[in-house]
Amino acid sequence: MIEQLENYFRPFSPVTVVTVFAATVLAVVTDIRDFIFLVVIVTALNWMAGYLADRAKGQPYKHKKTMQAVKELFLTNAILFFVALTCNMLEPGIDYKLLVKALTGIFLIIYARNITRNLRVV
Repeated sequence: MIEQLENYFRPFSPVTVVTVFAATVLAVVTDIRDFIFLVVIVTALNWMAGYLADRAKGQPYKHKKTMQAVKELFLTNAILFFVALTCNMLEPGIDYKLLVKALTGIFLIIYARNITRNLRVV
C-alpha cells in the first residue's frame, strides 16, 4: 500500500501532496460527520447509564470508567475515520458510506446492549 501511495504522490510537489491529503481528509470527515456524532451521542448515553447503574448499586464514581469510555469513543471514531480514509485513498470512486454505516450499526448494537443492561440495574 505504501508503494501505491508513493507512486500516486511522486509527480507532485510536497506542498501539493499536503494540500491533496488535507482535502481528502476534509472530504472524508464531511462524509462521515453524522456517523461520528452518532457514536459520540451513544457513547455519552452509555457512560450515563453506567454511571447511574453504579450509583444505584451504591458504588462511588470511578474516573477509570470514564477514561475507558473516552478511549472507546476515540477508538470507534478512529476506526470509522481510517476505514473511510483508506477506502477513499485506494479507490476514490467507491461508496464507502455503506461500510461506515455497517460499522456504526455494529458499534450501536454493542452500546445498546450495554445501555439496556445498565438501565435494568437502575
